[in-house]
Amino acid sequence: MKAFLKFEDPLERSLQELSSLFKKNYPVSHRALVLMVLSGDKEIEDLISRSESDNLVDRIKKHKNKLRKDYGYPLEVVISKQRKEKVKKVVGEVLKKDQQSGNVLKETIDFLTINPYSGPVILAIVLIGLYYLVGVVGARYLVDFIEKNFFIDYFNPLITEFIEMIIPYRILQELFVGDYGIFTLALRYAIALVLPIVGCFFLAFSILEDSGYFPRIAVLSNKILKVIGLNGRAVIPILLGFGCGTMATIATRVLERKRERILVTFLLALAIPCSSQMGLISGILAGNPVGLLIWVIVVGAVFTVTGYLLGLILPGRSGAFYMELTELRIPRPVHIIKKTVNRMRWYFLEVVPLFIYASFFIWIGRLTGLFERFLNLLHPVVRMVGLPGESAVIFLYGFFRRDYGAAGLYDLYRSGVLNNRSLIVVSVILTLFVPCVAHFSMIIRERGLITGLVITGLVFIIAFTTGYILNNIFFLLNIV
Repeated sequence: MKAFLKFEDPLERSLQELSSLFKKNYPVSHRALVLMVLSGDKEIEDLISRSESDNLVDRIKKHKNKLRKDYGYPLEVVISKQRKEKVKKVVGEVLKKDQQSGNVLKETIDFLTINPYSGPVILAIVLIGLYYLVGVVGARYLVDFIEKNFFIDYFNPLITEFIEMIIPYRILQELFVGDYGIFTLALRYAIALVLPIVGCFFLAFSILEDSGYFPRIAVLSNKILKVIGLNGRAVIPILLGFGCGTMATIATRVLERKRERILVTFLLALAIPCSSQMGLISGILAGNPVGLLIWVIVVGAVFTVTGYLLGLILPGRSGAFYMELTELRIPRPVHIIKKTVNRMRWYFLEVVPLFIYASFFIWIGRLTGLFERFLNLLHPVVRMVGLPGESAVIFLYGFFRRDYGAAGLYDLYRSGVLNNRSLIVVSVILTLFVPCVAHFSMIIRERGLITGLVITGLVFIIAFTTGYILNNIFFLLNIV
């Protein structure tokens, strides 16, 4: 007779009763199948529906509802808790642990982070802390300090004077200084606007990563992601997307099925802002909490609705979810510093040159007239969604680099071109706008040319359609 874990009553009585009702044999025990259905596994539920009598699944669901009322918790939590207690008892019989009080505290915190009631609260607190570190400390104080005290007051005037002195030709001067110059725009954006925000984000990301908290987010998000045809494993590339969409697209390889990889790639291109873009936009909207809330709600709604619809269209189903929960631990300062420094090194080596290339291509575009032609094509589109014509340039920036576009938005915001309504609308559109050149190239590499073009076209249409709807809602509600 096979040994199995015996649960506490009334769960154990239900398991024994339901296990005896099966008529067919399976690769796993009937008891295991019942446990999986009680834990909310839809695939096993469908398997039993197809293989057994019609009323077996109904009987399991009746037991599930009754047990849910008896325990007052979701059954997956009850089952997991009882399993952990049994394992803990067995381990306790063969191992001796020191600092029992510390272990109890750690286990309590561990349980609270994945509990369906306390887990979301803890996650909300973590996200608020992330917002204040990135959106307030980085986007407000550090950006203002570095830009004003270094670039505006000293660097830009000196480098402009130097370039004008050594280069007599105006056309060549504009490559290095001026409105779109490498020194006065690209380096200012990369170092003064984006670097402080990215640095704060990398610091927070390293702390969360070293603490072992990320797998808990995957567990918490599993049920939510199932709504759009994904599972908790998809949270890994999604979280990476808040750092860089290009690297996150590569990370979709961890997903088991092609439909999941396509779906996550689409969502990364559409509704996941990179770290600098998120930091800049949240920093700009930090002084308008209502606008910030609208931005979060609209982008979140687009993520959910489009993900759900695409999940219905794409053939197939999501794979089963399983993930090892690493031990929660206090982040070590040495690890945090090393991870943050390594990511900052990557930023300087990989991203700063892209800002310089973008400034160079803009210079070429202005010199040949292509830049103005593209802007002329975008002007009717941005005016259609209620934005001033000057905002077209930030979408062109955004194609070179999403954070480049966000930095352009920051300039427009400070110059007073955008009112509160326009600021919210353009923030939403820019967040949903087409991926940057590097991200677009990676999508083509991972998903193929046709899929990449379809994704980019859909993203463009959804972004401006959402902006159009949002602007008309503001107009109807008389919000200026």
